[in-house]
Amino acid sequence: MKPGTNVRVVCQVWNSNASAGTEKFSVHVKQASEKVANFTPNYTIKTKVDGKEVNASLTDTDGVPITLTGRNVVSIEYVGKVGSDLKKATTVGYTMTDDIFGATDTQQRTLLEASNLVQGPDTGGSSLTPGSDYHFTRLPSPNANGWNNTPVTVSFYTGDYSTFTITPLSSTPVVLTGTSDWTQNDDVDSLSLSYKASNSAGVPSTTASDTMRIDTTPPRLSFDRTTGLTVDDTPAARSGGVTSGVWHLYATDAAGTPSSTVQTFTLTSGKGLASQTVPSVAAGYYVAEDAAGNRSEVLEVKDVVPPTADRPEGSGLPEAAAPTVTTDFDGTKHAVYEEIITQVTNAANPAFGGSLDAAAAKAIASGRWHFTDADGNAMTATTELLDAVDGKAISSLPTTQPGSCVIRQVATDADGNTATVNIHYVFVAPSIPTLTPQGPSDPGDPDSPKVPTGDPVPPSGPVDIGDDGTQTGKIGPITVTDKTHPGTVPADEADKILTDHFALGTVGGEEPTVTVEKVTDADGNPVDVIDQSTPGRYTIVYEVTDKDGNTTRVEVDYVLQDTVVNPPNPIEPDPGTPTPPDDGNGSGSGDGNGGDPGSSGVSEPPTVTVKPGDGGGSGSVLKPQPDDNAPNDGRQHVIVADELVVGTRDMQMTPDDFAALFQERYQIGSAQPDGKISASEVRIYDAQGKRLDSLDRSVEGSYVIEQTFTDSAGNTTTVRLSYRVKAESAVGSLTGDGDGGWGTGDGSLGRTWRTATSLPQTGPFSVLCPLHLLFLSLAVVAALYGAVRLRMEAAARCNLRSRDAWVRNQLSESVDPEVTRAASRRSMPVDEEFWRADAVARRAATGRRVVDGIVLGLAAVTAVVLAQSPWCAYDGLLALCVVGMCVLCMAMIHMSAWSTTRCRRRCWIVPWATERGLV
Repeated sequence: MKPGTNVRVVCQVWNSNASAGTEKFSVHVKQASEKVANFTPNYTIKTKVDGKEVNASLTDTDGVPITLTGRNVVSIEYVGKVGSDLKKATTVGYTMTDDIFGATDTQQRTLLEASNLVQGPDTGGSSLTPGSDYHFTRLPSPNANGWNNTPVTVSFYTGDYSTFTITPLSSTPVVLTGTSDWTQNDDVDSLSLSYKASNSAGVPSTTASDTMRIDTTPPRLSFDRTTGLTVDDTPAARSGGVTSGVWHLYATDAAGTPSSTVQTFTLTSGKGLASQTVPSVAAGYYVAEDAAGNRSEVLEVKDVVPPTADRPEGSGLPEAAAPTVTTDFDGTKHAVYEEIITQVTNAANPAFGGSLDAAAAKAIASGRWHFTDADGNAMTATTELLDAVDGKAISSLPTTQPGSCVIRQVATDADGNTATVNIHYVFVAPSIPTLTPQGPSDPGDPDSPKVPTGDPVPPSGPVDIGDDGTQTGKIGPITVTDKTHPGTVPADEADKILTDHFALGTVGGEEPTVTVEKVTDADGNPVDVIDQSTPGRYTIVYEVTDKDGNTTRVEVDYVLQDTVVNPPNPIEPDPGTPTPPDDGNGSGSGDGNGGDPGSSGVSEPPTVTVKPGDGGGSGSVLKPQPDDNAPNDGRQHVIVADELVVGTRDMQMTPDDFAALFQERYQIGSAQPDGKISASEVRIYDAQGKRLDSLDRSVEGSYVIEQTFTDSAGNTTTVRLSYRVKAESAVGSLTGDGDGGWGTGDGSLGRTWRTATSLPQTGPFSVLCPLHLLFLSLAVVAALYGAVRLRMEAAARCNLRSRDAWVRNQLSESVDPEVTRAASRRSMPVDEEFWRADAVARRAATGRRVVDGIVLGLAAVTAVVLAQSPWCAYDGLLALCVVGMCVLCMAMIHMSAWSTTRCRRRCWIVPWATERGLV
């Protein structure tokens, strides 16, 4: 066949479905341009369908329409011209489209094959025709190193040849017939191949050779601050042990786009090492590439950043200063933050209860600093309390005197980077001006020289230290009461009121400067003059400053009244015999001159009795004393005193709480026929006489609690309770749920009281309560009884063994064989007489054990009963010790009696010989 020859081409179309039956399908058939090579249809000759010419052509946009009926074959006939390049295969192709569903099917046929074996181009878009211009392709092509990083496909194109043979080295050949592919999917290293084709007549082509190297596994990047950045191209399990080796390390952006080559590694015969390490790299993003062109995932190398320490959110503390950062030899970084806290000591109310320990140090550090890891990972943290001088660990620091320590908290991240906070906690002595109460040295002479009447008034809160080192404290409000008298005091001269009642002092001994800041009346309105002739109440605020700038701000509640009422002080409780009630005729035991409330001819004021039992007292009536500050209105006004000691609790006590305490603790009686009693609100005062809204039970201190009870005749009795809060001590009657609580609580209102009429209990184990000696006596009795009984049993066994030995020695010299045999026998003979005697002995031993149980049991029961009395918190423990002693003695006596029984049965020879008159 010559180039340019016209040929008639017949395309047959049919339904390949065996179950087509008589179904009809409308389809269009057109030329598949991509399947046509080295062939051009002749447009001047009309196309025929089943021998009939049609106006449509296979090259039209829609092609030639036909109808398929059943499996009948439809023939489409047209004419075309073969191309001029006989080295290329001449092919035609068609696409059939279903008109209903749009499904397509494309077929290709080779009209003329090429005469040699040609490998096709690497990329598309070529004008060459496969099958004639070239016969196969091998895609993709290897890179410059001879490697592919994806599977490789060999595609054969029929045309000049009908079969294509691929022969791997030392393997079974692969034969491709028709246009088909063969793909090498697995990773290989230097797989040698040969390609050969043959036409339908069996004429072979020339042979082409190829070598495949495939590595589809990308390398992996890791970073260690000690060893550096490591590229690992170790073969994966699926790769069959193939690796192309590490080739490049790139610096990239966050998306992995290379910006520069950090290092290119040496290849040998197109292959690199399976692992490479770069000791030092800068912070940034990196990607590694192997010889096959596989690239790793992006690895970010972060700059070494230690944990950061900052103030907790919402703490209100000043911003932390920048730390000092150092780098260790291994590349880890360590940040150190410094902070200084200076606090003034307060002996009356020392910080942290008088001692700053490890638990308090940890709370301080946690409340002032918060650590954050740069990567958001978990960290480990430690807190130490160190001596400020030598840096050694200490258990605590006293806060009642000047001193210093270091609270060190260290946070460590997973890489060993640390952040250290050093809190230098310094306690300094107070240097603010002081106020000491003073009064006339001669109470009868107001103009006599003034002398101190008490200790200096402690600050009402913490003393602040300014940036310049000066101290600022506050005292008050403190109540100062004066009797009204003629005269006025200008507001700017009100300092004389302060200096009249208090002696002012400084650390240096010089006189401080007193400035009156403001003076207001009871309604809070500023006043220019204080009228001392009229009862009233004023608030005066002073600023007392020494020469160094240390300042005390003093607030005075200045009260003017016709009768001076001194700040309430506890009256020493007197548990004496109460005054007999009046008979209504003024015939009490007094002298009728007002010296005794029962003898004035006026009805008696309410009586106050401390309830026994749970009330905390012994049922005695508290002795009244006259109220010197009461108005002279012809009625009885008295004060009764009581004392109550309670343990510290984390709570606030309000007047309502104390009202409930008074109701529980006291029985109020009235001498009036109607028996009615009204109670005032409860008043709470601190040790300085300042009235309080509530009482803080978590802090030790002394307070005065008052409540006034009034009968229907207007007589009053004021209960003045000296209320002391001490660190945990068990005192008085303990009831409730095990903690001496009010009701069922935890001691909230302190039913752990002590009154003047109850037995004093101090609580500590070292101080014996009335029951401690009883428990000790019971334990001694149990021990002595046990010792005596053990001695009795031991003496009985010794006596039995001695007599047994003597009798056996005597009988062994007998001439009677039966006697000598008995003397050598140890086991007790099976003899009814002997067992009867043994039973008698056992009953006697049982009787002794019954006596033992009664004696020791009584001791144990007595201890348990005594432990129910609410005397001491340690009574239960001591009772348990007594019970344990009784049980131990009983067990030892029982074991000793059992040993005596065994000994008696082994010494049977004595009664045997005695019965027979042998001894």
